[in-house]
Amino acid sequence: MKRVIKVLALVMGMSVLYISCQVAPNQSSSKSNTNESNIINNDQFPGPETNLPEKIELNITENTRAISSSSADSYEPDDYVSQSKEIVLNAAAQEHNFYDDAQDILYFQATAGQKYTLETWITGNADTILAIYEKVNGSYYQLERNDDKASGDYGSLISDWTAPNTETYYIAVNSYNSRYGSNRNYTIQLTGTEILNEFLYTYSDPYTTVDFGSDSSKSITVKNAAGKSIYLVKANVSNSAVSSSSTGSGPGLALSSELAKKRSYSLIGNNEQKRNYQPAEEFNAKIPIKIQRHKTRSSQPIQSVDYGENTAYSVGDTKDFWVKEVTWGSANNNHDNNRLSETWIQMTCTLRAIGDHCYIWIADKDYTSSSSSTTDNQITQSRANQLRDKFEVIFDLNTNIFGYEFGGGPGGDGGRDQDQHISIVAYDIDNDYDRDSDYGYVVGYFWAKDFFTQAEIDSYGLDIKTNYGEIFYIDSRYANVKEKVIYSTLAHEYQHMIHFNEKTVEQDLSSSTWYNEMCSMVAEDLLNDALELDFAGSPRKRLIGLNESYYESGVIDWLDGNHTLKSYASAYGFGNFLARYYGGAQMFSQLLANNKIDEASVTQALQSLGYGKTFDEIFQEYATALVYNDPGQSSKVRVFNKETTSSLNGYSYHLVPTDIYDMYYDHDKNSSTPEILADPPVNFDPGNQVALRPYGFSIHTADAWKNVSGDVEITLNKPADSNVVMYLMVR
Repeated sequence: MKRVIKVLALVMGMSVLYISCQVAPNQSSSKSNTNESNIINNDQFPGPETNLPEKIELNITENTRAISSSSADSYEPDDYVSQSKEIVLNAAAQEHNFYDDAQDILYFQATAGQKYTLETWITGNADTILAIYEKVNGSYYQLERNDDKASGDYGSLISDWTAPNTETYYIAVNSYNSRYGSNRNYTIQLTGTEILNEFLYTYSDPYTTVDFGSDSSKSITVKNAAGKSIYLVKANVSNSAVSSSSTGSGPGLALSSELAKKRSYSLIGNNEQKRNYQPAEEFNAKIPIKIQRHKTRSSQPIQSVDYGENTAYSVGDTKDFWVKEVTWGSANNNHDNNRLSETWIQMTCTLRAIGDHCYIWIADKDYTSSSSSTTDNQITQSRANQLRDKFEVIFDLNTNIFGYEFGGGPGGDGGRDQDQHISIVAYDIDNDYDRDSDYGYVVGYFWAKDFFTQAEIDSYGLDIKTNYGEIFYIDSRYANVKEKVIYSTLAHEYQHMIHFNEKTVEQDLSSSTWYNEMCSMVAEDLLNDALELDFAGSPRKRLIGLNESYYESGVIDWLDGNHTLKSYASAYGFGNFLARYYGGAQMFSQLLANNKIDEASVTQALQSLGYGKTFDEIFQEYATALVYNDPGQSSKVRVFNKETTSSLNGYSYHLVPTDIYDMYYDHDKNSSTPEILADPPVNFDPGNQVALRPYGFSIHTADAWKNVSGDVEITLNKPADSNVVMYLMVR
């Protein structure tokens, strides 16, 4: 059962008797080097400390305050132990003042070995001194004291104080030099993680963090869970993998194959999954060429180019683009291992549509003026117009969040090609239209090589051809067959183009692939309504992959080969959670705007938006999201089935919920059934020690933990790796 910690503070102006530190027989003190201790008998408590060195009074102001600064606070009287007021562990901060006296007293019941943090924040001219006292044989002994938490900050902080015994402790909050009167307010809060032997499940508090303390194992009785199911989640809160033997374990209970089943990952999405274009991905993640931000293009001064201006091209113009042509081995296999060769060729494209912000170039071999077939890999004029129109919608919504491509934006010079139009080139990427894939298809890519001249590329000895301009590429097969998927891809690849400029060109930073891909997939997510995406055409479909392989790829992983789709699923899963719980469009605007990348960028964005959390802290929340599904359960619970809308600069972004226990494939190549129910998240038995990927996790349960009939005692073995956190969860 969860213990409540109470803190009692007494206010009283009386003389102070100092004596040598005493420890009662058979009891221990947390202060091994205390030379002096305040002591008071009976119901009284030490009064404010006087005759202290004078300090300049501060006048700290804030916008609003719940209590008055010119009358006693609601906790008064609290000047004696018998008048003391309760402060609850991890509850909201209490608001007090020093209006009518210069000391307050609170109390709490602590558990031996548990760490507690006590902190005050001041407003006006307040200046607090905190002290913790222990009652031994009728006398109160000071165990810990703090005046100012930092230079220039007159609030107080006692951090990670370890309770020596399981008993009641008292806290005196004194005003420096006994000052009291109006405009002397402070708040106080007690925090800590309680070591439990019992976990009382409630709908609003459905899981607990397992604290082993110094013990190598822990037995916890789960109560009030009749008719529910119990799960053990193990999360690796670090950027290093953890071996299976170091993850800790639960009891060796059986788990039926139905609960532990895992569909072969190659079937995820039924061959309609987007995957990376590896040459572009590797180049973008670590640019091998030194970037010259303001490289001179000609002897003429660079001038601003307005959006919509076009002096270079008209519909019907042709242009050759360098692309890689792949020669495959055995038929019906587009796995990377089956590539025989790749050769640079020049592909002739025709400009089929022009928008204010884009050119739509279609490879001549992949264009038709008459066919209405959806299976011939031919793009029609109508589809080219649709691509133009969708990108015009995407342009405003994406740039509002992420920024602009190189040379873009108001006053931009048009970038490398001095043209404010972004070139979108559609062709049969990888020459794989007629191949049957269990590996997924490349639906589009942005390749930063096009930022550089051919001379620059050649000088580094790279076997790469540039098309020199602001360009990204989309697959003609998808443009023909899966228009929703290709619309989503336009938003995805445009984010990559912007990301390259905002992070790499402007700040000389190289984002990790997981971070860049997360931003692109959330770009699709945020534009779901504007692009009228269904589940099959949205990034939410990747949650099917997350259910099946979440433990194989951590949040910050990026696996290669036929494992890449697992990393897409993992990166999107975290981005889905981050957007829905931490600001939506505002969060991702901060991610692109700040001067960090990867985990550090997430932490900085959280701080900038006022959440006061770190990447590590919210990852631990995310690690529980594959267990629950009810968005209204409690503020503690995290789910993917959450709907939210965020606004940024007058634009609205709606995020759609997804029930991860009720997702369907849109079709299966081996079945005439139009929809197949996707598997729920993979579970392991409690005794199964699964290796944990960097910022990865595993979910465990047992047949005996399903639909339990009463209290369940569970013994867990402590992880050998201190970065592994365990949660007991009831659903």
